[in-house]
Amino acid sequence: MKSVEKPLIIFLLTIAIITIAGGSYYKIKKNSKEIEKEDVTKVVIKSKEDYQGQIGAYTYEIRDNCSSAAVYREVGYNIGYLKMLDSPAVVTISSGEFYLTRIKEISIIDDNLTILVDSTLIDSLGISATCVELYKNNTTPYFENVTIKNDDREYEEFDSRTLSYSIGSKGTVSNSNVKYSILKDCGSYTKRDLTNRGYYIDTVNDVNPPYWYLITVGKKPNGCYGMKVDNIRANSNNINITISTTEADPYQACSQAIVYPYLCVKLENQGNKNVIIEERIDDDLIEVLQPLN
Repeated sequence: MKSVEKPLIIFLLTIAIITIAGGSYYKIKKNSKEIEKEDVTKVVIKSKEDYQGQIGAYTYEIRDNCSSAAVYREVGYNIGYLKMLDSPAVVTISSGEFYLTRIKEISIIDDNLTILVDSTLIDSLGISATCVELYKNNTTPYFENVTIKNDDREYEEFDSRTLSYSIGSKGTVSNSNVKYSILKDCGSYTKRDLTNRGYYIDTVNDVNPPYWYLITVGKKPNGCYGMKVDNIRANSNNINITISTTEADPYQACSQAIVYPYLCVKLENQGNKNVIIEERIDDDLIEVLQPLN
């Protein structure tokens, strides 16, 4: 009997192991497919609870009304979208004047971003634009293609060359209580080496002190060069300040002197937010500036 029991026990154990292993493998494989389908490549926006979330390695955030944060007032009056693929990537979408744009679905597949929207006619006068911000593991996201569409049409991208880059010299950063001021200089804090490209940080010893950011782009060949702030935006972790260098028109007379353009941004109620300062080189290139000592 012992010689018969031993093979039988081994056979039963083998069947049990195969059954357990097979069941576990199927369950893991099934869950992986569900996660890949529902959580990694696509998210459906059903309520405001879905306005923040994760799509694979990307973190997204939806803002209902970002016409002031997006800087481009012209966008809200027309149908289309504007993308700023820096960090974070910001896609500003408008369904035109008197229409409210709602995000229905965001999908990211093989570096292709698709946003499905819906538009609703509103009674009040004015403009409205909706923003989608995307981060990727604290790095600049890359999208080979961006597609914005609703059930009837595909939205066209605005030509950013026809839009104005400017914000007021004083205000509150959207979606935060951070107050900003754009100044021609930082007073005594301006006494820094302006030959380098980057920024200096100064503050005072206080409970909730203001911070001064002296931003410089280095040496320029004539007096027509300058600087301006394109945008200041905030999320739960960061404050992004985007600046650009201004140049002379082709037929503008300029003083032939070496200049070192700079400007100062003062932030109040900054709290623990990390500040990222970027320079817009052109429509497709944003470079992060480094702090100077």
